[in-house]
Amino acid sequence: AENSYFLPEFFASHGWIVIAADHTGNTVEQMNAPVDNSMYAYRPQDVSAMIDHLEALGSENPLANKADTAKVVVSGHSYGGYTTLVSCGVSFDTETLMAQCEAGEGAKKFCDGFNDDLAAVFSAGLGDPRIVAGIPMAPGDSSYLSPGLGAVEVPVMQIVGGLDGGSPADGVGDGIWEALVGSQHARVHIATAGHQSFTVMCEWFPGVFDDCGDDFMDSEEVHRITNTYALAFARHHVLDDGGVVGVLDGTVEIDPSVTLLRKP
Repeated sequence: AENSYFLPEFFASHGWIVIAADHTGNTVEQMNAPVDNSMYAYRPQDVSAMIDHLEALGSENPLANKADTAKVVVSGHSYGGYTTLVSCGVSFDTETLMAQCEAGEGAKKFCDGFNDDLAAVFSAGLGDPRIVAGIPMAPGDSSYLSPGLGAVEVPVMQIVGGLDGGSPADGVGDGIWEALVGSQHARVHIATAGHQSFTVMCEWFPGVFDDCGDDFMDSEEVHRITNTYALAFARHHVLDDGGVVGVLDGTVEIDPSVTLLRKP
């Protein structure tokens, strides 16, 4: 829940109700531990369960009936970026995925333990109709994810860093961007941001991660840029705010290091 706390705190400071999750079995403390394959299904299910929880709050809770849960924005970093995209409605061709895994052609992390039970969960779909916008930060390209991204109708703003992986890479995240279909989608490319720039890891563990050095934009500045675009995107798609269009179409420059793309 604390991995990218700068974003939920910023939204909360603007009056939004925010839920930040610890995904049981896949927290920051467990980042180097083996991840059970079922986590690919559990994470988006956690998102839906959190919305359910908010809807079911008792009258004694100060947040009871305060949230419009028919208009939810979801965001996450890295694996949370995967979670965001799946929660927005990625479709899965499980027969092809199973065949790829059996042939040794699929992503090992995804294929290990992939079975009929999990395939049934993915086939049923993990998107939540209450989600109206998604903001994945530094989501990795995945052979098991990209083919189904064309089914995502929910507006997505993909935020990526040009130094994700430690070297200049204008094409980072291209697989996901190319697979998304529709003019509702946007992409924010921050030239000198790295993978951990969208977290608080550089602040908490200076010197531990490679993408927290002098070649990278200060993470607090990355957070400022991310907050600005994310809030504008959310306001536009949740509140129908036309006053933020200049940020979203590039008319208003937030930072010269940013390349903003929109789907045709």
